[in-house]
Amino acid sequence: MLRIHVFPTMEWLRWFLCVALISLGSACVTKRTYEDLKKENQLLEKENADLHQDLMTAQQKLNAPEPGEVIPTDNQRLAIMLSKLVNPVLGQEGSWQINYHGIPMLVLTSEAHNRMRIMTVLDEKGFMERSQLKTLMEANFDRALDARYALFQEKLWSVYLHPLNTLTETEFDAAVEQVANLVNTYGTTYSSGQLQFR
Repeated sequence: MLRIHVFPTMEWLRWFLCVALISLGSACVTKRTYEDLKKENQLLEKENADLHQDLMTAQQKLNAPEPGEVIPTDNQRLAIMLSKLVNPVLGQEGSWQINYHGIPMLVLTSEAHNRMRIMTVLDEKGFMERSQLKTLMEANFDRALDARYALFQEKLWSVYLHPLNTLTETEFDAAVEQVANLVNTYGTTYSSGQLQFR
């Protein structure tokens, strides 16, 4: 025989009200907690964005030179200078081959010894008469400026030497131009630029 238990009306009503109040209280707590968490999350996101901005500003200050400060040049910075000046740049870090207005050049560095040189072969023979050698030595004194004529391995070269870490982009661009000018004026004015010292 199936028995159906019937709550007394007051008991049943009390039980229903307790369950309803508990549910309502939970919903209120949950809604309040959700709103609090949402506000807290928004504050944390803003704080995180501010911290990120502060970090970016600090990094920019670290990377940016102070007025008058010179950032030392290394192979990476020199590679950037090269790529701005000519394209393509062949070779590897510390030993590049470039073609500047039809003139093939080598750019060699030694970070360990803080040296950089730009060079190109001018004359494969290298042998020259005393009068021609005298002309080159005189050009090195007043017309070749910072680039030089040089003899090495029985070849005549146009070469530029400079400490690597103090080399600026302006100096580098001028150096490549001077090396090219010594090639172009070889046999005529033997000059790497307009300026002459006498």
